[in-house]
Amino acid sequence: MAETMKDAFAARQAETQGQIGKTFDENLNTQKQGLQDAFTQNMGVREQVGNDMKQAFTTASKDWQTQEARNRRNMDSFADARGLNRQAGSQQALQLNRAAQTGLGTMAAAQDAVLKENQRQIDLLKVKYNNDVQKAIADNDYKKAAALLDDYNTQNNWLEKMAAQMANFGDFSGYGLVQGDGIVSPMQEYWNASNPDLAYRTGRIDAERYRQITGAYPPGYTPPSTGGGGGGGGGDLGELWWAIQGGGGKPEPAGPTYSNDTSAFWGDPYVDRSWIKGG
Repeated sequence: MAETMKDAFAARQAETQGQIGKTFDENLNTQKQGLQDAFTQNMGVREQVGNDMKQAFTTASKDWQTQEARNRRNMDSFADARGLNRQAGSQQALQLNRAAQTGLGTMAAAQDAVLKENQRQIDLLKVKYNNDVQKAIADNDYKKAAALLDDYNTQNNWLEKMAAQMANFGDFSGYGLVQGDGIVSPMQEYWNASNPDLAYRTGRIDAERYRQITGAYPPGYTPPSTGGGGGGGGGDLGELWWAIQGGGGKPEPAGPTYSNDTSAFWGDPYVDRSWIKGG
């Protein structure tokens, strides 16, 4: 019975814990996929922002350079029309060139700062994504462990109920699965001593153990030493007395005469012989 119960418990536990594991694994995969989708979308936005910024600065730089070239040509035409010397014109051109370089440098620095900030946001997205994934895994593992513990307690409660039901019929092997095999023998012995008749009828104790518990053999039982075999029925009190005294059973008459051996009677100090004259 205990082995059958053990197999049933193992099957129940494997089934329920397998289902719990499957459920939480599916939930975790769903969460991770959601985080992956959100991360991919946010990364796409940030990458697009970076590309747009680069394009905007490239366009602005070209426009700036085009305007500076136009200003330089206008300045040269103005100088030629006014008869200004070339040196003055060249000096003015130099100033314009410096202004252009300063403007382009400022624009490049601004572009670099904006792109660095965008990259910082991308790095933060990566860190946040990894943290979210690890948190989802940790939360899932915690909840999964809690669910498995609850299931373990539920299965143990079932096992204890089954063990208690078996114990009602004198079978304590179920408690061996719950509390260990060491508890079975003392519980069984206590139950046998408390229920000797039922223990004897169900084969949990033999006639000799029954006699040790109750001081008498089971009703209807004839000790083997009387020649009546086990479980015979209906021996009289004299036979029982002889069996207890170790006399090998009450002597049977042989023909018309009886044995004159009274040594067991006269030699027993516990037999009351006061009623016999001279006894």
